Amino acid sequence: MKNVKMVVGSVFVVTFLVLAYVVFKGGWLAPRGGAAMGGDTTATAPPAATGAGPAASGEAVTAPVRTEPAEMNALPAWMNGGAEGAVQGAAPPVGPASQAQAERSLRMQAAVQKLQTLQAKGAAIDPLEAERALSDLEKANGSSVLQGIRLDVLRENLRVAAQMQKAAEELQVLQRGDNSAAKQAEIGRKVAEVQALQKQLRMDFQTTPEPAARP
Repeated sequence: MKNVKMVVGSVFVVTFLVLAYVVFKGGWLAPRGGAAMGGDTTATAPPAATGAGPAASGEAVTAPVRTEPAEMNALPAWMNGGAEGAVQGAAPPVGPASQAQAERSLRMQAAVQKLQTLQAKGAAIDPLEAERALSDLEKANGSSVLQGIRLDVLRENLRVAAQMQKAAEELQVLQRGDNSAAKQAEIGRKVAEVQALQKQLRMDFQTTPEPAARP
């Protein structure tokens, strides 16, 4: 089903664009020609989704959607606001926590490198493999929230995308051969399964900032 491919492609696009923002702001993505740095960790979160995302209705996305995620270095305009601080980096940590911070930074960079390797596969990327790589990033971070982004929500979307791909493949097999009433009923159930999975896709990956305390 082409619509399923478009929806799964949109999941990849959203996931990798958000990750590009997260790792660039955190300084775990090395600028071109430079070394990775531990930069600013108090980034402004990306704007909340204002339109209907892939989970907004039972129908698949109809607008043209790239199936290959954009390069992490090619950041959209809304990501560039605080990028300068990340490129410049922060002063090396000092004190008892410096070793732990350095080890965390190395783990984060390794997780990001794995995600970049997967991203290079383009349309051939396996959602479950991407989900496992994202899990490594979450473990390295020590929290499911990174730079105001809920990594657990992004992981869940990837798991749903994998289920949608599997259901779509099964549907293609069902559509071959005879056109019996039993076959049509099974096709109808499989289509309903795909639509139900699509509704499980979430766009609430951005955490809500707590309101400032009144004086």
